[in-house]
Amino acid sequence: MSDEDMKRILLYCQILGYEGLRNGTYAIIPQLQINFPKPNSFIGARGNPAIFVTEVTYKKLKQFHEDWVPNITIAISHAYLIEPKRNNIDIIGMLVHEAGHAFNVYGKLKNDEANAYVYEIETMLKLLKMNILPRQFGLYKEDLQSYFKSRMEQYNLAIPNNPYLKILVEEITHDFNLDGKDTKSESPVKFQIKLGFFNKNNVTDTTTSEKNLSNQQMVRVL
Repeated sequence: MSDEDMKRILLYCQILGYEGLRNGTYAIIPQLQINFPKPNSFIGARGNPAIFVTEVTYKKLKQFHEDWVPNITIAISHAYLIEPKRNNIDIIGMLVHEAGHAFNVYGKLKNDEANAYVYEIETMLKLLKMNILPRQFGLYKEDLQSYFKSRMEQYNLAIPNNPYLKILVEEITHDFNLDGKDTKSESPVKFQIKLGFFNKNNVTDTTTSEKNLSNQQMVRVL
């Protein structure tokens, strides 16, 4: 994925952040900057491939990264981007997640992982619904399904701290069949019932009725 592609994703994040989320939160996110630290540079704990540089992060690491701008910079490990098996959907998800931390900061929300996941899920869904993923990146529902599957462990860890995240996770689990259940209903079965009655002239009067039956089942990146 090119630098321009990544900048375009962040622009969409700005726009969608201003439009707001379903829970009523919104934020005016300024233009974010992507920074690629030198190889083997420390950019945060737990081996994160990317971080949104907050004021706190900047104070801790500015001696190693003087070109960072607090609350503006997203620092990304270049090694993460060039891994042979790295998919574009993973890179987009990583950018959206870090933009979610920016959304938290500028929306004056608690800047925790749970809120960043909320923004991540809703924005990824919108990018698919708006046909941005298919038209510009050749990514479809199946790709987003794989991405969400890869993120479920992180989402589930944060659910106890965020009831709204729980709702979103339940929705994508159903809509993307993330639990492996077959949510497709069986095709309607069409059949005929012929009822014969004998009239006074001993002639059979045949009445045909058709019914349709269907069995429906009830159914940062860190």
